Amino acid sequence: MGAGSRGLAAEWAALTDRRPGAARLVLLGAAGGLLLSPVLAVLKFGAPPWLHTPLAGIVAMAVALAIFGGCTVWLCLTDVRERRLPNPVVALATLGLVLPLAAVSLVWGSAARLGWSLAATAALTGVMLFAWWCAPNSVGGGDVKLTPAAAFLAVWADPVAGPVAFALLVCGALALTGVVALMRRRSSVPLGPILLGASWAAAVVAVVVASNGLLTGA
Repeated sequence: MGAGSRGLAAEWAALTDRRPGAARLVLLGAAGGLLLSPVLAVLKFGAPPWLHTPLAGIVAMAVALAIFGGCTVWLCLTDVRERRLPNPVVALATLGLVLPLAAVSLVWGSAARLGWSLAATAALTGVMLFAWWCAPNSVGGGDVKLTPAAAFLAVWADPVAGPVAFALLVCGALALTGVVALMRRRSSVPLGPILLGASWAAAVVAVVVASNGLLTGA
């Protein structure tokens, strides 16, 4: 834990030294995640969920999305500027999101859905790992490490609609950015922002689709 904390502190110092406004952007990302948490809660668990569920679940969900929102901005800034996804920040994003949201599912009696969500996350991570094995120059190891967190938010929102939305958004974004990269004669594009953007978008799409009964989770 000590080494991880020191690594995270070193990455934070490097980020804020190179870009003085980065701290403000990360805080805005955390605030955005915090503000989105009640919206997802209402769509996923019914309105208003805090009237019939333990307060601990609401708090855990807000904390998870705030952490992931801040890490989303942090990782995007680093990947765009340096083409890397620092392990300490990826670890914070993953643990800070997955553990609280898993606890939320247990608190709200959704253990079966949590199991399906974890299985879908593993499957999507396996696909990314295979892509890295086939094309290591296009998919980096950091992208593989980030996939569990990025995929989990989407599949936690709904274990059926989430994986579909996440996969379609990632593929669509990759196709679009690939065309732009060719037009600008760039050899590669940062994949981290694509995964993270697809994660948030797919989570919203998944809960909207599921709440309207278009697809139903297990």
